[in-house]
Amino acid sequence: MMEIQRRIRAVAIVKAIVATGFLLIVLLTLRHPISIAVGVADLALIPFFVWLAKRHPRAAAYGLTAQTALFLTPRQFVQGYVNGVNWPIYIALPLIAGYVLMERRAALIGGLLTGLIAAPVMLFAALTLPPGITRADVLTLVAFVIGLIVAVAIIAREMIAAHPPGS
Repeated sequence: MMEIQRRIRAVAIVKAIVATGFLLIVLLTLRHPISIAVGVADLALIPFFVWLAKRHPRAAAYGLTAQTALFLTPRQFVQGYVNGVNWPIYIALPLIAGYVLMERRAALIGGLLTGLIAAPVMLFAALTLPPGITRADVLTLVAFVIGLIVAVAIIAREMIAAHPPGS
């Protein structure tokens, strides 16, 4: 049980760093009340995730995956145009469930949850909003991709440390 607590702590730290970065970017580039509220709520839910994970790790892992996917949806709709800036973040979400639970099935379920949320949102945005991108959007995308590279590298490092090759 100690090992799962270590993984939960690692995910909470990575999530807090990424969510803080996301909120700062929102405050700098998209000061819309909905986006700000979502960013604040995303940070505020991290202690709940840690608390829930101690009692129900499966529910916490899947809940965090789904909640993060849901909270990525408002940006383009409040902007009024589609740019896909948030979309790369969806790619990393199945890792959360897979890493916390250390089960192949968990990564697949995390992927299914993410896909069920992300695919309709992306399609709806792509089909209903005009395409557009600003310099701030491009810089936001750069920040998100760099943040994701770091987050995925940390999670992958932890996964390999937990199950080294040849063990």
